[in-house]
Amino acid sequence: MNWNELTIYTSKEGIEPVTGVLLDLGITGFIIDDPDEMKQFIEENSDMWDLVDEDLSASADTPPNIKIYVSDTPQGKDLIHSIYAQIRELSARDEQKQFGTLQIEVENVHDEDWENNWKQYFKPFEVGRNLVIKPTWEEYNNTLGKTIIQIDPGNSFGSGLHETTQMCLVALERFILNGETVIDVGCGSGILSVAAALLGSRSVIGIDIDETAVITARNSVITNETQDRVTIIHGDLTDKINDRSDIVIANLFANVIKRLLPDIKRVLKPNGLFISSGIITDTVEEVQEAYRENHIHVLETLQMGDWYLIIGKNED
Repeated sequence: MNWNELTIYTSKEGIEPVTGVLLDLGITGFIIDDPDEMKQFIEENSDMWDLVDEDLSASADTPPNIKIYVSDTPQGKDLIHSIYAQIRELSARDEQKQFGTLQIEVENVHDEDWENNWKQYFKPFEVGRNLVIKPTWEEYNNTLGKTIIQIDPGNSFGSGLHETTQMCLVALERFILNGETVIDVGCGSGILSVAAALLGSRSVIGIDIDETAVITARNSVITNETQDRVTIIHGDLTDKINDRSDIVIANLFANVIKRLLPDIKRVLKPNGLFISSGIITDTVEEVQEAYRENHIHVLETLQMGDWYLIIGKNED
């Protein structure tokens, strides 16, 4: 199948409103390209190559952008028209032009281009005290006995490179101490679900509304041999979950986290932790307030780059 790759150019402040538009249109699979993240990646991994690819260096100089893939079909073309219309409305509301140009570029791609082109940029890297994220096609000399998470995110969000994912991994490493159970809402590639199991969780449920993400996450579970502890299901937020866990983790966006919070106490044990990330500076306070409104006590707010993670406790 052929696909249309849409690239929406924005700014850091525009990432959340643009993704909000896409979510409202039912689009849950997208790739956020943050140039600051790419620059950091090049700097931290400079010892892995003698010459950095020119395309990789160039991508570090582009504005923040969001990529989505829409099938090259009549239905797909209708969706593209809707995207253009909604982005134009967003641009009209952005009187101070904080959201960047909101320019949209469209390119036709094949399945194999979509799935494989980005792999040249993904190398093993360390996170937290003892975690290593390793793409399945790369080698890693594990002389220090670190916990290795093998990942092939395919078309799903969650390679581990983004600050939000790294903060979530660090939080799981910190709080999974004695077999705590975990619910991973919006599991994407399954990286957090797998990490939770490898860190010692005795039971993990990952859930995602995107069917492609569910397939990718299930493959990640098999690759990391965690089938005995991780179950991946298809659903919207926590609608298919009836069990209560010690930890609920959600690497989403502020508007989705706020929609999730009213149901958190149903699936979180007393004294359990709700960990959320994907939050930008402009929305930190409103997410903290949503925690309080839903009787989740805010314990900590952590920052990496321009992104935040909030840790709350179910105290009643």
